Amino acid sequence: VTSLVLGFASLLCSCVTAIPALIFGLIGISEISRSGGSLKGKGLAFAGIGLGVFFSLLNIGVAVYFFVTVMGAGINAARGAAQAAHTQNNLKLQGLAIHQFGDRERTFPRIGNDKETLDGLSWRVHVLPYLNEAGLHGSFDTESGWESPSNLSLASMRPDVYETPLVTVAPDSTVFLSPVSSIPSQTVQVGIEGADTWFPQVTDGTSNTVMIAVCDPSTVQGPWTKGYDLPVNAAAPRQGLFDFQGTYLLCFADGSVRRVSIGIDDQTLLHAMQRNDGNVVFIP
Repeated sequence: VTSLVLGFASLLCSCVTAIPALIFGLIGISEISRSGGSLKGKGLAFAGIGLGVFFSLLNIGVAVYFFVTVMGAGINAARGAAQAAHTQNNLKLQGLAIHQFGDRERTFPRIGNDKETLDGLSWRVHVLPYLNEAGLHGSFDTESGWESPSNLSLASMRPDVYETPLVTVAPDSTVFLSPVSSIPSQTVQVGIEGADTWFPQVTDGTSNTVMIAVCDPSTVQGPWTKGYDLPVNAAAPRQGLFDFQGTYLLCFADGSVRRVSIGIDDQTLLHAMQRNDGNVVFIP
């Protein structure tokens, strides 16, 4: 009886009562066997032993399951944080490279969705010397478009700075895109698009103007060397941005990198995409 009671108690107390249940059960079986039939209760003893072992294993299994689940969640969270930090660092390097290019050329690298820009080499190629990739940059024929045989063959040599562990794309593609106008305008420009654009043209403030964004893989339209970027839909400005754990990863024209909540309203995000619409917004 004692073994059986302790066995039932193992449901809550696990090994604390399971081991005594096992001991009392074995003692009881031994005493019953020696009694020559005068003592009864062998079934109770076996039941106590069985319940103690079963509930102990059950509790251990549950504990292991929760331990593995919690540890797995912690590992995934740590992995996600490391991947986000790696991506943000690459964004930072790209932003600094654009600034260094501008310091030398007194203009940002040309970005836009006009035919000349789309057919030419991307800003991602032009800033290579400022990303410790001067050798790769020297291999490009900067007088030819991205589709020229010599330039097209270099698309497979995408630098690590244009990669992110957050998404998977083709080896020659990237999700680091600069926002551009879906319909080019002579009055309101997006990001740092256009020829001869420099800080004086960012009249809404460099800390309020998005320069590079991590985009959804579905927006990728070709090699990283191609002069394509992210057309901003004025009716849906968040279209094409990559949602990472409820945030957008963005690099602003002042070189800062921020994770902006996807809860940002469309109008505020649109103003942040435009550099000279006269609406100065605060982006936390």
